[in-house]
Amino acid sequence: MKVHRYFSCFLAIITLVAGAHGLSVLEPTSRYRTTLSNVDRVLLQKGRIVTEVDKSGMVAIHGSGFRANEQVFVTIENPSAASMLRSVVLAQWIVFADPRGTVIASWQMTDLTGSYKVAFAGGSSDRRLDTYFAGPMSPEAASANLDQCANGSLGFEVVCLGAAWENGNLNENKAHYFEGESVAYRLRLSDLSTTGTHRVSIEWDTTEQGKHAIDYLTSFDRSEADANPCSDVVGCDPLVFNTYPIPEDLRATRGHDGIQGTADDFPQIPGNFTIFNGNILSVTGYTRTGTYDGSSQTSIQIVFNAT
Repeated sequence: MKVHRYFSCFLAIITLVAGAHGLSVLEPTSRYRTTLSNVDRVLLQKGRIVTEVDKSGMVAIHGSGFRANEQVFVTIENPSAASMLRSVVLAQWIVFADPRGTVIASWQMTDLTGSYKVAFAGGSSDRRLDTYFAGPMSPEAASANLDQCANGSLGFEVVCLGAAWENGNLNENKAHYFEGESVAYRLRLSDLSTTGTHRVSIEWDTTEQGKHAIDYLTSFDRSEADANPCSDVVGCDPLVFNTYPIPEDLRATRGHDGIQGTADDFPQIPGNFTIFNGNILSVTGYTRTGTYDGSSQTSIQIVFNAT
């Protein structure tokens, strides 16, 4: 029997907006930092973690998707000081989520040129989120902002323009995506070098405690044909872009048992990654963690350059 999936059955493509001179002003609470080797890990899931770094090296950390009032363990690591293939732990402490499952923490870095990793781990939910950030004087201090389209509640539909692109989680008051439709996402990148290549890693929840969340990636405009990812982004022309085919996800086309032609297979609608002010050079295969019977995540990396 085919499994049931809730809310948005498919994840729409991330639209990459790349450029060297800061194509947009990022919201302070929604800033990501590149890691070593220019890798951004972007979480497309029910929970997310974002950082804001000021000029003094104070980092504000915001997380969501935890249980109400649960204990959350915070860890700060320095991957650039890794020894014996293990990162050096710089700080650890405990905070508590608020009644909405939101976590807020802060940390003062001492090396403003360094790169860091922050991780949240829920004490009772076992939810784990992490991201990377860089000091304000680091050569890797590029930034990224992930938005999704809130297309309006049922009967009050809106086009994916302007304020419809937002950072918050979607709900029935903001969006009306049906089973089998695709949520439009865009990822705005700024302060990228136009020499060399960059790599971004995208991760999403495939199951959460045995319930299916996001099945696979497809084009950003599959369901929202009028979506404009360049809306309110300076220097982004919606008519000038490059695309790259999204690879087949065998966990979809061959199902969880990995055998084509059995009852748990479902077709993957073809789609493309789209990039503005850049070129996608290659994509990796899919990487999965966890188990489909419990909680699991899938990720893919995109290699690109900025123009």
